[in-house]
Amino acid sequence: MRLDEIDMRIVCSLVKSDDPRNLKQVAGETGLPLNLFYSRIRKMRQGGILSIHAVPRYSSMGLVPLLIIVPQKYLRKAVFFKKSRYILISGRSIGKLKGSVFILTLPEEGVLKIYEYWEDLYHKDMEKPLIFLLSDPHYISNPLPSCTKQFYLEWMKEAGKEVKVSSKVDALDVSIVALLEEDGWLPLTKVANKLDERESVIRYHYQRHVKEKLIRGFRINFRRWRSCITFLINIKFTELEAVKNCIEEILKTPSSLIVFNSLGDNIIHILIKTPIDYICTLNSVIRKALYKTRLMDLDLSVILEPIKERKIIPYEFYRRYRWILDF
Repeated sequence: MRLDEIDMRIVCSLVKSDDPRNLKQVAGETGLPLNLFYSRIRKMRQGGILSIHAVPRYSSMGLVPLLIIVPQKYLRKAVFFKKSRYILISGRSIGKLKGSVFILTLPEEGVLKIYEYWEDLYHKDMEKPLIFLLSDPHYISNPLPSCTKQFYLEWMKEAGKEVKVSSKVDALDVSIVALLEEDGWLPLTKVANKLDERESVIRYHYQRHVKEKLIRGFRINFRRWRSCITFLINIKFTELEAVKNCIEEILKTPSSLIVFNSLGDNIIHILIKTPIDYICTLNSVIRKALYKTRLMDLDLSVILEPIKERKIIPYEFYRRYRWILDF
């Protein structure tokens, strides 16, 4: 699909907007006629290159993000959880962090179960899997440097902050989050129909619970390039400013990032999705970032296709104000 300057102006306005669900407001910011604006949005949505998705605050819903890198020869031992609905992203990596990569959002008892499972299996001759407790993910999209600044401000604001699970989360809230994670432009009237609930009730829960406490906002998924490759970078750092500078360097390429902070450690994990044509450029940019910034260490791996990504949180396992494990 051919895109022109008008399409890119619309995408940039969506990325900048505090509320990309409000298309009328975004249209006003672009200065385009409403008919033209909506026709371009419709064209890009039908072409499968533009969508928006709610970004859940997993920690507020009682879920703990977890990164596990299992050596390939021990993958069979991970069979008990590798088909779980709680897996957010999975794939096989090559490079310094070689093995099967799983990013999960688990209830606390699930995290304990995984730790206990590997401890029981572990012996001195076995290569232990890497397990990292993570922060909630931050999504950063090119081509707006302001996104990096916003990420930095949010991260500083949340650093060291004790995570509190919202006491008012119920199954309806979780279901609304799941539907908006799948399609952020889904009208609340359709959400009400899908959940067989009154629209006024859905609007109340969305405004008072979901929007304020359970989602970080909405991310723009702009799939302009069909052929992309995904990298996993683990960075040890001494100063947070160095990470910000590194991300700014990476965003000089047409890449999208998912950033996780490793809790309790000065380690950041970045999933970078970049067009295949820009691999060499990205490699030189990363080397330059490593040279210019005060990063202690950087491990780069390539995640091979196919990469499995979960579309929505497994809301069907949320019962009686708690999550039920599926493994």
